Amino acid sequence: MQTQDHAWTSTRTISLLVAAIALLVGFLLHETTLARKPLVTFEIFKARAVTGANVVAVLVGAALLAMFYLLSLYEQLARSSRRSASRRSASAQ
Repeated sequence: MQTQDHAWTSTRTISLLVAAIALLVGFLLHETTLARKPLVTFEIFKARAVTGANVVAVLVGAALLAMFYLLSLYEQLARSSRRSASRRSASAQ
């Protein structure tokens, strides 16, 4: 990762986010207006059960991703504090 070189406010990051949003909007416009046989029929989202199930699935996926990310950060912090504590006790002897 190059977070020191390309932060959230860098030109590269913002331009890539804008490009991704533009491509997503272009895909949605093409699928809803121009495509004779669309890949995704958006009429399916008129059913509340389907829309609700998709929203719940996205939220569960986001929660799992956040959980694994935060657990890995916690583990790294816990290990580094254990190492420093063991170094302090070893140097005190």
